[in-house]
Amino acid sequence: GVYRPRNGVAFGDLGELERIEVLKGPQGTLFGKNTSAGVINVISKRPQFNFGSDVELTGGNYSAKEGAASLTGPLAGDTLAGRLYVSARERDGFYDVNRGEGPRTEDTEWDRSFYTARGQLLFRPSNNFEARVIADYTERDENCCGAVQMNVGPTAGRVAALATDGGVAIPADPFEYNVFSNRDTTQEITDQGVSAELVFDIGELELTSITAYRQWEIVNGQDVDYSSADIFYRQPGGPNFTEFDQLSQEFRLSGQTGKMNWIVGAFYAGEDLDSRIQLLYGADYEAYVSSRFAPATLTAQAQRVGWLAATLGVTPGSVFPNGLGQFDTYAQESSSYALFANNSFQFTEQLELTLGARYTKEEKDLDSAYNNLGGATGCQRIRQNVTGPQNAGNIAVQLTLFPAPPVPQVNSPSVFVATACSTANDPAYNNLTTRQSTIDEDNVSGTAKLAFRFNENAMTYLSYARGYKASGYNLDRTRVTPVQASVIRDTSFAEELVDSYELGVKTTLAENSLLMNGTVFYQDYQDFQLNTFTGIQFVVRSLPQVVSQGVDFDVLWFTPLDQLSIQGGVTYAETTIEDFGTTLGESGVFSAARQNDTLSFAPEWSASVSATFEQPVGASLLFRANVGAK
Repeated sequence: GVYRPRNGVAFGDLGELERIEVLKGPQGTLFGKNTSAGVINVISKRPQFNFGSDVELTGGNYSAKEGAASLTGPLAGDTLAGRLYVSARERDGFYDVNRGEGPRTEDTEWDRSFYTARGQLLFRPSNNFEARVIADYTERDENCCGAVQMNVGPTAGRVAALATDGGVAIPADPFEYNVFSNRDTTQEITDQGVSAELVFDIGELELTSITAYRQWEIVNGQDVDYSSADIFYRQPGGPNFTEFDQLSQEFRLSGQTGKMNWIVGAFYAGEDLDSRIQLLYGADYEAYVSSRFAPATLTAQAQRVGWLAATLGVTPGSVFPNGLGQFDTYAQESSSYALFANNSFQFTEQLELTLGARYTKEEKDLDSAYNNLGGATGCQRIRQNVTGPQNAGNIAVQLTLFPAPPVPQVNSPSVFVATACSTANDPAYNNLTTRQSTIDEDNVSGTAKLAFRFNENAMTYLSYARGYKASGYNLDRTRVTPVQASVIRDTSFAEELVDSYELGVKTTLAENSLLMNGTVFYQDYQDFQLNTFTGIQFVVRSLPQVVSQGVDFDVLWFTPLDQLSIQGGVTYAETTIEDFGTTLGESGVFSAARQNDTLSFAPEWSASVSATFEQPVGASLLFRANVGAK
């Protein structure tokens, strides 16, 4: 019942589960903003007034060791019950890391080590009131998140020349899980919170109050260039972290009036987000920039990596010193208020109409403090040399007369400055502070659904839903053009809206042993919030229009063999970027290369199937086996 706004919270131990509901399509009426594509509703087991306990032990390859235990039962007669759950899960990494010259020492990636404790109290003093309090704490310590090289660009050879083990390479078999990373990728995550759910029965009405406080923090390092060359990195430990605290309150009042089932409610969430972003030059950054643009007349590696310093007349390694770079802090405050109602009208035993609406008000403020360690003097020298009178623009002349070895990019002064003076080392951000208070928006979302039940075992429905995802701010640097020192002070991106249409059939057949559902859907997103990797950072861009349309089918079969159940599903979806818009790239030009392209992580076909076998063993044990594929 608690809104969790960040997707990172889903990667921990969810504890003992009653069930997980996957609600597809916009769910903005009852579940609020950020549900434009759907909701994953995790419902944990409640404390019981009968004693019970569970122990789970798991072993696997890569030295996987897992253990979990729970205990539930009465604490004070029929009035107070409790439940306690603890778990520990560890596994070695299954990615092998090519570390180059380091300084990284860990030779595996994607390991797992986390510990969880969750306690619950259920207080039921009378038949018309109960209170449920939940407190939990999770701690994770791991190395994450290397990636297998699947493509190489035109500069891969220059990256490889700077490393001792190939730098980057496409593996013959990607499922051997070989990655390149010379810097530490350790991350430490804590996730904790407490919630209180109060339920009052007032005659034929039910009033529910849910109050929650959540805190989530990550401290991590990163090998930003995803290679074993030492180009860009984030130092592990305290210099690089993100933390957010959230307080939420929801009230719901529900009841039945004649043939109408109704629910009305109000919601508030306040969040404080603090982030510190560090992006530093590695020992090879200067050498990479230099070799990338060194004139073709320089053929020796030593000449190419030393060209930039020689041209500027400085000591090699002093243009972009190892360990200097970007160091920014961000503090964001956001408040969300909402009023909602959802009503179902039972015209006949077969025909039902559901109407829902939600009004949301969203406010966000962001304070940003930008700083360059070392003052970004290297970029200042380069800009002066390219565009100023010093040395008659020596670099610009060399780039024009003696271009670098052919690559599918223009070796022009502007492209050179775009590469050398990336956002991480732009002097325009020296000791710059900004305050943004531009997000203050109102939105009305809702749904309308008409359902017709042929009988107890079959129904069809036609629905429309409007979904909404709030505007936000990019917590990183953006700018107009890298050649001139021009900072974009407004880092906001637009709210995302979606209009969704569905026509579906739900059936329960074979004496309730076979469930089959099918849906035809069409979803039209406006200002789709696309998380885009620029080469050194992730920023959210708004795409004017994305359309997803297709067919979804799922089945659950409780077979004649009582112990065996089978479930599966298949989806065909065309998810297309209909309008890419004018998105600014790091090179300072507008790009629409993905117009009419398929959205990332949106396969045309996807399917899953699994079979579960459960057999009681004696009075207190259960044997369970599951096999699945997707």
